[in-house]
Amino acid sequence: MSREMAMDRRTLIFTGALAGAISAPPLAATAPAGASEARLPAGWKEAWSRAVADFHDDLTASGVVGGGFAFCHDGEMLAFEPHGYQDVATKQPVDIETIYHWASITKTFTAIAFMQLRDRGLVSLDEPAVKYCPEMARIHDPFGRVDQITLEHLLTHSSGLREPTFPWGGDKPWQPHEPKRWDQVAAMMPYTEIEFRPGSKYSYSNLGLSLIGRVIETVSGDIYQQYVIKNVLTPLGMERTYFDRTPWGLAPHRGHNYYVDGGEITDNGPEVLTGATVANGGLNAPIGDFVRYTSFLLGLGDPVRDQIVVRPATLAEMWRPNHLTDEQIPPSIKEQMGECFFIIDFGGPANSVRYVGHTGSQLGYLSFFYLRPQTRSAVIWVVNSSARTNFRAMVFAQRRKLFEGLFPLFES
Repeated sequence: MSREMAMDRRTLIFTGALAGAISAPPLAATAPAGASEARLPAGWKEAWSRAVADFHDDLTASGVVGGGFAFCHDGEMLAFEPHGYQDVATKQPVDIETIYHWASITKTFTAIAFMQLRDRGLVSLDEPAVKYCPEMARIHDPFGRVDQITLEHLLTHSSGLREPTFPWGGDKPWQPHEPKRWDQVAAMMPYTEIEFRPGSKYSYSNLGLSLIGRVIETVSGDIYQQYVIKNVLTPLGMERTYFDRTPWGLAPHRGHNYYVDGGEITDNGPEVLTGATVANGGLNAPIGDFVRYTSFLLGLGDPVRDQIVVRPATLAEMWRPNHLTDEQIPPSIKEQMGECFFIIDFGGPANSVRYVGHTGSQLGYLSFFYLRPQTRSAVIWVVNSSARTNFRAMVFAQRRKLFEGLFPLFES
């Protein structure tokens, strides 16, 4: 079978690969028994009550149909709060098993998969990306040769590639939101231009991570999704996490996503199909699986199993700041880009606290997760609705309240 034919069989292959998930035990809906009140910091109950009230107030005011958030410490989910419906038509409420689309948070998994290959000596950060993606040779680069763009430039969003994946889109059914096949991506290379000298600054690029996904396939010999499932998701025990179309056994838990506009709700359905751009935004999972992911990132999972994925030293390398992003909010937020992780210094120069995480946004889904490595704490937050105009103000307000209200309780 040709590589192109294999790439077109993604959905079939990965529905089969996840068949075992239908027999997985139900996720815990409450904090584990070990998270006793005696182990909680002073002020937790009051701070959590305020966070829950703010969550519901902000989501209700914005017209959000459904969502949820969880706070974790020392590898345990201390609390989880649902909001609204995963399917408004059937009035099915959100619960701990509701499956969301996490959009660009996928990029952190892609980066981890790439760094596995780097740690095995199969690829180097300073290699030219065109070595593995020869289609890049047709990109216009007014700053020199395209082979000056390294794999690290792609991972740190400093390659000079523009922010939108491609100038796709329109009001016709044949004008896709995302390219469905790699040959469509390759066909757009001659119409793509490098916008600044590679490595000189930050500019978010979905295309850059799609190219990293292609590198993973070229180096490993696996389709991207297959590689990540075998080498990241399965070792971490993320049994309900998958890419693109939902396996039939998980369909009852798959939430819909919505646009809201002036009280009107548009149902976009349950599926988000990302095609050839799956490596930059194709991941789906319930919050419970993300608890496992954040525990791994904080070094709180099974040490033998987790080191199969990447070593703590590799994660620390990925969290080293490279360039300032475009999300500076002086004086309280200084945001920098690592290797597919955002690093936020919050609180101003005199009392700065560092967080690591990522955001996601596609169709109606909005999400974020943030870690405070020094206190072994994490928050996971997601909603299934957004306005056709931007919901960023609400999302960032929620982030700020969590930075100010919950995380500081664990500093002492």
